[in-house]
Amino acid sequence: MVFKRESVEERLKKLSELFRFFEIHKELTYERLMEDITVSLAIERASALAAEIIIDILSHILTSEYNLFPETYRKGYTLSWNEPISELV
Repeated sequence: MVFKRESVEERLKKLSELFRFFEIHKELTYERLMEDITVSLAIERASALAAEIIIDILSHILTSEYNLFPETYRKGYTLSWNEPISELV
């Protein structure tokens, strides 16, 4: 995988949008979240999407900088947390 700066920048912009969404909803109570299925699903989806973007950027870095090719998001996450990257290469 070739590191594409534009691709990562696009993901970072989307992540920034999601953080703004979370900021708008930071005062949301548990009770309100449980009462409104639409809000609940929106928060859940935004959280999953943010995690996906972060792990995708991590995969980009692992591949382009360390020549590591995680086959799944879980593997990319595991590679980055279980051992220092410097010991993996």
